[in-house]
Amino acid sequence: MSGRHPAPGREEAGRRPAPGRGETGAGSGRNGGQEETAPPPAPGRDETGAGSGGREETALPPAPAREGFRMPAEWEPHQATWLVWPHARADWEVKTTAVEWCYAEMVRHLARGERVALVYHDETVRRRAERRLRQAGVDLRRVDGHVVPTDRSWIRDCGPIFVVGGSGGRREVAATDWRFNGWARYRAWRRDDALPRAIAGRLGMRRFEIAVAADGGPRRVVLEGGAVDVNGEGLLLATE
Repeated sequence: MSGRHPAPGREEAGRRPAPGRGETGAGSGRNGGQEETAPPPAPGRDETGAGSGGREETALPPAPAREGFRMPAEWEPHQATWLVWPHARADWEVKTTAVEWCYAEMVRHLARGERVALVYHDETVRRRAERRLRQAGVDLRRVDGHVVPTDRSWIRDCGPIFVVGGSGGRREVAATDWRFNGWARYRAWRRDDALPRAIAGRLGMRRFEIAVAADGGPRRVVLEGGAVDVNGEGLLLATE
């Protein structure tokens, strides 16, 4: 799911932070403060008509299952857990400081057994977060930092859902990119929607944009990662 990154197989210890773990960034600690600007979300369809005088429908992007990928179960081994450090004060108001300490505690406990991939909205947020983490006793060598602008901190809903494919030493981890629209409630959601693309690009990982045919062309499918759970063998639980 969005908050965890499946292990690509023990032999693939360097690929994507499970949602993160030793993939990209893992082993190097933090990314040195390089800020990656999240690209705008991909349009719902591609229209080509140059020279044809009309619109030419674009084929649907490849489906992960047809490429041999599956969504792993929540309890399967993974390389890391992904979190976005809280920064939207409008979400937390007077509880912002308390929430930061809660996140620091989560990271401290997680880092004892696995890597943690932390997304920081900007350099100011990164410095503040690392100060809190040090104060909480977190070993920052177990944290992979990524500076990517976001609207909020709910990465389980807006982040990539990782899938695995292949077998043995040829196993591959890829990211699925579903459309996120701020729960059809908030106006600020476009940076969160662009987060899967940014993470996949940073990790050098294959990305599947999930779309269906609608209105004569591909339309991205809205899905919040926290709305589903799977057993890794084809069964899915979802809200009604």
